[in-house]
Amino acid sequence: MSSLRVRLSQLVWLLGLLCALVLAAGALVVAVIGAGNEPDNALVRFLLTVANHLDFGALSDRKALIDLSGADEATKETMANWGVAAVIWVVLGWGLSIFLRPEAVPRGERV
Repeated sequence: MSSLRVRLSQLVWLLGLLCALVLAAGALVVAVIGAGNEPDNALVRFLLTVANHLDFGALSDRKALIDLSGADEATKETMANWGVAAVIWVVLGWGLSIFLRPEAVPRGERV
C-alpha cells in the first residue's frame, strides 16, 4: 500500500508540473504571436486551447486577476494570468503529493 501511495504522489506531482509547463509554453506562444492573433499552426492552436482550460476558469477573463493597461494589454494580461496559474498548478501538485506520500520509512525497511 505504501508503494502505491508513493507512485500516486509522484504521478500527482508530475501532473502538476505538466500543467504548469503547458501554461508556461502557452504564455510564451502568446508573447510571440500576440493575444489577439489567430495561430496558423494546429499544434499551437491545441496548446493555446489546453492552456486556456488549465487556467482555472477565473483567469480566463483577461481582466479577472491583473489589469495591465497600455500597449499589448491583452498579451501582457494573458501572460501574467497564465504565469500565476502555472505557479498555482506547481503548488497544488506539490502540496497534494506531500499529502499523498506516506510517512518517512526508517532506513533498512522496505517500502
